[in-house]
Amino acid sequence: MVSDTFERGGRVIIPAFSVGRTQNVVYHLGELFHAGELAPVKVYVDSPLAIDATEAYRNHPECFDKETQALLAKGHSPFGFELVTYTRTTDSESPSASRITSRRSKKRSRSARWIPRRRR
Repeated sequence: MVSDTFERGGRVIIPAFSVGRTQNVVYHLGELFHAGELAPVKVYVDSPLAIDATEAYRNHPECFDKETQALLAKGHSPFGFELVTYTRTTDSESPSASRITSRRSKKRSRSARWIPRRRR
């Protein structure tokens, strides 16, 4: 779904309010990008909580599982790839994100696509 949306020139908004979810999404997008399954698109993380949580994870590599520690030992980061920008504001650093209207707005951009959270 993400690749299809990008191929059509759209934007994908992924609300990630819980600690760990943003880092998981960024990791998987990076894996898809490096595997050639995702086009080179800019990714913005503009949640102060997600940025603070990512920094906490970076500061405590001893808490990672063996797979993540092996990734770090090879010089790879599970928290981003070349196209990821962490920003606390969308004003100038991620202008495309600031133009996306609210989900409830009738004038929402056709290119914006929402990925609903799965219920358990």
